[in-house]
Amino acid sequence: MSVVEQIYNEQVDKVYAYFYIKCLNRHVAEDLTSQTFVKFVEQKSDVVESNLVKYLYGIM
Repeated sequence: MSVVEQIYNEQVDKVYAYFYIKCLNRHVAEDLTSQTFVKFVEQKSDVVESNLVKYLYGIM
């Protein structure tokens, strides 16, 4: 399992819950969660591996 897969598996529910609490719309929360992880994967090479989770939360 790659580092990205591990972070996704550990954080996806937290990211989704954050967006759902903010907008109270399941579809919007799903879209925002998806967009967050797409951006995370696209830009992760610019980040030191030890800071990946912090970077993910920065994207949110």
